[in-house]
Amino acid sequence: MTGLRPAVLDIWSRVSILPLVGLPLMGLLAGCGPRGDRHALDRDVAVRSLTRFFDEWKAGGTAASLQAGDPAVVGKDPDWDAGRKLDSWTLVDSSFSDGVNLHAVVRLKLASGAGDSREREITYLVGTSPVITIFRD
Repeated sequence: MTGLRPAVLDIWSRVSILPLVGLPLMGLLAGCGPRGDRHALDRDVAVRSLTRFFDEWKAGGTAASLQAGDPAVVGKDPDWDAGRKLDSWTLVDSSFSDGVNLHAVVRLKLASGAGDSREREITYLVGTSPVITIFRD
C-alpha cells in the first residue's frame, strides 16, 4: 500500500493545480476570440454623427463643442483644425461598413482665404462603440 501512496499524491497534486492554472488561462483565452457585437457599428448613429460633425464645422463651431454634446462625438480634421471654412459636404455612395467602422467617403467643398473654393473627396472612419469617433482614414 505504501507503494501506491506517492502515485495517489502525484495525481492529487496534478488535479488540484488544474483549477489554479486552467481557469485563469481559460479566462485569458476567452478574451482573445472575435470581438463579436461588442463594438459593432450602428450605421444610423454613424450617419447622424457624421452629419453633426460637418454641420458643426460648417456653422463655425469647434470639435470641442461636438465632444461636449450629447451624445459626445470625438472627431478631428486637419482642415478644420487649420481654420478652413466648410462650404458644403456630400456623403458619396461608395461609403461602406467593415462591421466596426463606417468608411464614409465625403466630398468637401472648402473655402480658401482668397474667397474661392476647392473640392476634395476624403474618407472618414466613423466608429460608434464604445465612443462615437470620426477621423480621416
